[in-house]
Amino acid sequence: MEKSDQPGAGADTLKFSSLSELDFVAFDTSKDDYLVMGSIEAPFYEQNKRAPIDLVAVIDRSGSMGGEKIKLVRTTLEYMVSQLAPVDSLGIVIYDQEIEVVFPITKMNGEGKDSALRAIESITARGSTDLCGGLVQGLKLMNDRKEKSDVAACLVFTDGQANHGVTDRAGILGALADYLNFNVSVSVSRPPQVFHAPQQMYSGQYASMPPPSNRNAVLSTPPTSSNYGALPPSGPAVNNYAALPAPGNYGNFAAPVAAPPPAVTVQTAPVPVAAPPAQLGVQTAPPTSNYGSLPASFVPVGAPPGPPGIRMPPPPRQPQAPTSAPRMEVGPIDGLPCVIHSFGFGSDHDAALLKAISDSGRGMYYFIQNADQIPPAFTDCLAGLLSVFAQEVVMTLEPLNGCEIVKADTKFKVTQEGGVTNVNIGDVQSEEHRDILFRVSVPALPSPMDQFEIAKITLKYLNLMTNQREERVVIASVPRPAAAGRIAEAQVYVDKQRNRINATKAMDEAKALAEKGSMQEARKLVQDAIAEIQKSVSGKEKFCLSLIENLNDVLKGLVDVTSYRNYGSYAMSSYSSAHSQQRANLTSPMYTTSSRTAQASNYVSFSNQAPPGQ
Repeated sequence: MEKSDQPGAGADTLKFSSLSELDFVAFDTSKDDYLVMGSIEAPFYEQNKRAPIDLVAVIDRSGSMGGEKIKLVRTTLEYMVSQLAPVDSLGIVIYDQEIEVVFPITKMNGEGKDSALRAIESITARGSTDLCGGLVQGLKLMNDRKEKSDVAACLVFTDGQANHGVTDRAGILGALADYLNFNVSVSVSRPPQVFHAPQQMYSGQYASMPPPSNRNAVLSTPPTSSNYGALPPSGPAVNNYAALPAPGNYGNFAAPVAAPPPAVTVQTAPVPVAAPPAQLGVQTAPPTSNYGSLPASFVPVGAPPGPPGIRMPPPPRQPQAPTSAPRMEVGPIDGLPCVIHSFGFGSDHDAALLKAISDSGRGMYYFIQNADQIPPAFTDCLAGLLSVFAQEVVMTLEPLNGCEIVKADTKFKVTQEGGVTNVNIGDVQSEEHRDILFRVSVPALPSPMDQFEIAKITLKYLNLMTNQREERVVIASVPRPAAAGRIAEAQVYVDKQRNRINATKAMDEAKALAEKGSMQEARKLVQDAIAEIQKSVSGKEKFCLSLIENLNDVLKGLVDVTSYRNYGSYAMSSYSSAHSQQRANLTSPMYTTSSRTAQASNYVSFSNQAPPGQ
């Protein structure tokens, strides 16, 4: 039976209700695994009433990001800047084998936006992939904020494997858990023509550095903590090393330290005689006449007649047999300064790692199949962040009248204390639902009852519209009549959510089997899940038909090792992230809200107005 606290609900608060699995349970029957659901629904609200947000974009700028990908990332970041208000803040970290803070966290007033756009324009592709260093530096920036908004997020983007610095999954997750003590060397080693924020080693306290004041001055002396007016002009100036000092002649500059070699083999072209010194860390191109023998993707865009620097990306990853490594069980990490959303592009990134990162940071994993999906993924995420309605949402179930909690059937963090179960849901965005299923044991009764109270369910949260903490309570109950041959009917909405949970479990377990090479078993598990949904009471509901469609899509990635490596692993990680949190991430449109739809439309208008070639 549905119970709601609707009399206290309104347009400025969460709607909270409970629902139990069946329309009745016979009084003389016990149930060992009975479903009780606490249900949350957030109202729609205008974004002009929203809370301020702090964002840090952590961008992979390795060599494989060249061409259209890095251009779309720049355009998307420019769009994000356009959507932020003066009360919002933005920071940008880029990483290859080096970590650079190209834009410290800054308020998005007019001056801040202009500075951000100049920094974004300077982002180019090169080098390897120190994902761990980039992510940890993003968290350090967040932690060092002087003014902290309620809504804060790191957006981490990569198109490849972590191949520099800490590269193993356990090591990277360990670095997240201890990010404050993890040492990151933030270096400034870009060509002088390209603007970067002056980052010197100040024990990670970059948020306290004053912003540059004059980026159009000519660099004549090295920047110091009090001399920011001497920064070079902004601009792409990609791969233009003509102005680099001659070997052994650094003027006022200290000779740069050689960067450590990447952890993977990098193919390089023949080095011309007049190459810059090796300690500059510049890889050079072959003579102009040799460009014709290179694949088009290896030739720098707009390369001048001379020998511009190019970086040859590592060879494509070949399909390999899945390993029998143990499945990575990951939960939210307490103490992080923000939510972490991860974005994996193409078929060469580590989906398991990125999903583990987003799960640890209570965020979403986005699988981006092609370059055209880069902007929709970022704008979808931004739309959600701009519409956060409630934070610190916790649902608590306390059993009553001899009932006992079996488990909370959710992937949100669950704790138990004194017979009470707490589910830490995190945040809820405009128009979103959160449906938490609890499995409880229900005892038989000596006589019939009109309403048998199963549990007290409490909801606590911070309302960002009113900036007030709120608490709501509902009682989950069910009629307990004399059955007299009657058959109880399942509640359709509860059954839909059970199908959602079971579909997510099937994907996670199938992925674990596929990682061990058990493709046939993985396919059977997914096929069985489809069959169970089809025969359920809610099987013909639009929502369940979408679940079946997702599961059928997963089967396309479980044909063999190649299909799993190229598609299946990414699709299952993405679907699992969406369904476990009931939140959109491109792959599952059933969770799309009007805020996300509006943001997508806004981006189309913005991109159509962007200058050609931007």
